[in-house]
Amino acid sequence: MAAGLAAGAVLGWVLDSWLGTKPWLLVAGFFLGGAAGILNVYRTARRMNADAEGGRDGPPAGDGR
Repeated sequence: MAAGLAAGAVLGWVLDSWLGTKPWLLVAGFFLGGAAGILNVYRTARRMNADAEGGRDGPPAGDGR
């Protein structure tokens, strides 16, 4: 989750510097990175839950979702 926040913030900062839109793309990148991090945590939790229940109610662990 922290990696998503950091990547979004850095990308937003770089784009802000390049386009001169400070601080709007930094803020947008921060929130989009946070959303991506939360989505990754959710997917990991679903996969771990499916593995603990014997593979029911979720995709197999190795399918990349």
